[in-house]
This record gives sequence, C-alpha cells and structure tokens, in this order.
Amino acid sequence: MGRFLEGLVEALASRLTPFIESMAEKALPRLAELLAVFASLGLLLGERLQKIPAYMAVLFVENSPQVHQAALEMASGLWQALQLDINIIISVIIISLILLAIFVLSPLAYKAISRPHLGLFISFNHTREPIAEDIQKLFEKDGARVFRVAFQETAQHQQVIMKATKAIQSCNSVICLPGLTESYVEHEVLAATTSNKPMVFVISEDQGTLPNTADKRYPVFRLEAAAKAQFRPLIEFLNYIGADLKSTFDICRRALRHPYMETSQTIILLVAAIGFVSLLTYYLYRVITTGQILAMENPAWSIVQGPVVASHCIVIMVLASIALLISLYCFLVFRNLLGQFTARQRARLKTIAAEFNRDDWIGIIPGLIPGTYIYDCLFATAPSAHHEIERAKKSSSGF
Repeated sequence: MGRFLEGLVEALASRLTPFIESMAEKALPRLAELLAVFASLGLLLGERLQKIPAYMAVLFVENSPQVHQAALEMASGLWQALQLDINIIISVIIISLILLAIFVLSPLAYKAISRPHLGLFISFNHTREPIAEDIQKLFEKDGARVFRVAFQETAQHQQVIMKATKAIQSCNSVICLPGLTESYVEHEVLAATTSNKPMVFVISEDQGTLPNTADKRYPVFRLEAAAKAQFRPLIEFLNYIGADLKSTFDICRRALRHPYMETSQTIILLVAAIGFVSLLTYYLYRVITTGQILAMENPAWSIVQGPVVASHCIVIMVLASIALLISLYCFLVFRNLLGQFTARQRARLKTIAAEFNRDDWIGIIPGLIPGTYIYDCLFATAPSAHHEIERAKKSSSGF
C-alpha cells in the first residue's frame, strides 16, 4: 500500500511540475509588467506632486527672484531627501485605489450586469392572496421585480406547477405566506429549497403554521407585526440578503456615511486612527528635522526654511490622509459585503445552523438588535409545521 501511494505521489508530481513551471513562466512576466506599470505611475505621480510644495513655499516668501530661487531649490532638495517616505505614501495610495476598484467598483459593475433588480417570488395560500398583493405592490414600489402566480379556481394543476417552478428559477429570493392547510405552497417551498433560494416565511402569530416541506432554519416573520409596519422590516431584510445592485450600492454608501456600526469595528478603527496619528507624527518629524539639516548645510536656504518645511508638511498630511481614508473605506465596504454574503448564505441554508432563532441573526442583519422593529417583527423561534399541529391535536383528543 505504501509503495502504491509513493508511486501515485510521484506520478502526480511528474504531471503537475511541468504545468506549474509553465504557469510560473507565463505569470512572472505578467507580474513584472504590472509592477513596472505601477512603478511608472508612482514616478509620474511623484513628479507631479513635487511641484505643489515648491509653488506653495514661493507664495509665502519675500517677493524676490533670489528668494524664490532659494525656495525652489530647497523644496527640490527636501523632496529628494524625503523620497523614500513619499514613495511609501504614494504606493499606499495606488494600492488603495486598486482595492477601491476591486471591492467597490467591481461588485457594483457585477451586480449591474447580473442582478440589477431584486427578483422576488411570492408563494401564498389562496386565503392569503390579498396580503400577497399588498406585499407585491410595496416591493414593486421599492424597485423589485415580483413574480406571483395569481390564484384561479379553474387553473390546471400542471400549469400552476410549471409557472411556479419557472418563476422560482428566475427569482433571487422567495417570500412564503402559508395558510392553515396544505396547498401548492408545499411544492413551491420544496422547489425553492432545492434551488438554494433565500427564503423567508410570513406567518400569523395566532394560528399560523409552517408548510410540511419547510426547513425550520429559514427566517420567520410575524404577519400582524409586519403588516402594522407596512412590511418595511420584511423589505429591508430581503433587500439586504437579496444582494442586488441597490443593496450593494447601499452598502457602499453606508460605509461612507456610517463607518462606526459595531463595537468590534469601532475598536479596529480606533487602533487604525492611533496608528495613523503616530505615523503622521513620524512623517512631520522627518520633514522638520530634514529641513533643519538642509538649512544648516546651505545658509542661503535658512530664510525660506519655514515656508518650505510647512508646505511639505501640508502635502504629506494630505497624501497620508487620502491613503488612510481610501484604505479605511475599502475595509468598511469589504467587511459589509462579507456580512451581506454571510447573511445570504444563511438564508440559503448554506451555513451550519440549528432551527431558526432570531437572536442568531443579531450582527448579521444591520439594525437587527433587541428592541428594534425588525427584531420585534420576527418570531423568536421557528413555529410548528402543519403535521406537527395535526399530531398535537390527535394526541390531545386521545387518538
């Protein structure tokens, strides 16, 4: 057995080694070309930025050709002396812009192509059709595409099944409004589950039950509480886990306007702020001390030392702030997109979880904390299914 495994490993190695070598030969030149492009971009940006502190210094010195020339020369010398520090800041800015394209522009472009609108299928028992119509109108007003097979007493069985199956395949998420008895909802719930569609149930608090085919890991909303809130909690919940263009844009906007959303995130941002202040203090110290050294080496520059050093401090502070803000924004967007992906996977039953418990969704859905209307509109735990209710009735009646 040992010899067989050794032979298998050797055979795999002999086949994979040429493939890996060929991939490396192709990838390394591409990587070198990409790095060369970034380096050229950094040099070009550095050359452009070098003129800014020089012109700023000239504005605040004596209006004399000799003084202007001294300011320009010292500005050039100070910029060259700080070249390594400036290159690091410029590199961080370029990398941050690349991350911005990856984590912000790319998801928006992808969603604009693949999921420009939220697609919903409403599965309902015929007794819940008026409620289904109200939900459809509210979601369509919010910009969603809603699929719903209207109830018809004369509709043929096969026709209903085919329409519902096609609509489920076309949608992004499913809303289920079951009744008190079995219906076509049973088939639609099973089809949505096997299609890995995110699904939520909307059930009456008093006598509502889950369909027999329902997985008890799906989120369950209280019908009366959700209706009282004009189904706004349901809309916000499904918009988030729907992960369409609008929800992705909202995530990018929320990261820009409300960065301090959770305690853990606040701690991370606080540590980043302390690090930024420390780094900025170091850069300002470098500019001031380097400027003093240059002024001592060339006494003619001493009269322009203050404006030249101040202009470089301003430019470096602005560049460092830009690098920090872009990097921080990319982090926030990435973190929120990851949270949305986690919520969607949970609603698709793609994550390991027990039966539904609304407390398990705290921290997964934004704004879902005890005391909020979204939290209050959810059942605390999953309700019973039809067959469980029937079994309980038979047990209580002695059968």
